Amino acid sequence: MKKRIILCIATATLLAFPLSAESLSTKLNEHKHTKADTNIGIEFGTTNGVSFKYSLDDTTDIAGSVGFGVLNGQSIDISAYGLKELGKVEIEDAADDIHFLGGFGASANIATDGGDFAITPMANIGVEWGLNDTIPLDFYFRVFPGYQIVVSGDNLDSEAVIGATLGMYYRFL
Repeated sequence: MKKRIILCIATATLLAFPLSAESLSTKLNEHKHTKADTNIGIEFGTTNGVSFKYSLDDTTDIAGSVGFGVLNGQSIDISAYGLKELGKVEIEDAADDIHFLGGFGASANIATDGGDFAITPMANIGVEWGLNDTIPLDFYFRVFPGYQIVVSGDNLDSEAVIGATLGMYYRFL
């Protein structure tokens, strides 16, 4: 519980960075938001923790997260994946368009009770939408179908799994 409270406080502090008056007036006059190279945020779902996204170009990103997982009991989850924009829906007079993303990656899960270890190759399908540059936040929803391989002592087990997260990024412009 303490870890979740600390995570929430750290994220709130990150989001509270004030914008200078000059940059605020400039950003109020912009229509579509600027895609940032670096994004850091939080996510909730089958993994609850800190997320990141680094943009390689306008349609390709590297993303991941570190947090507490609930898919295979309580665990610490570390994931990384590549994302590619599959398409977008343009919305006139809106701060951003709705972006559809897809990609592949993997997740490693370490049980908090010292038991199981799992690795999960996974696909990544999601949707993302951002606010304007005055409030540089992006919101996303992602679904992760995958195949989890669990190592428990001398036993090896596997199963098809599906996870989902709802999250928010702060864009460092």
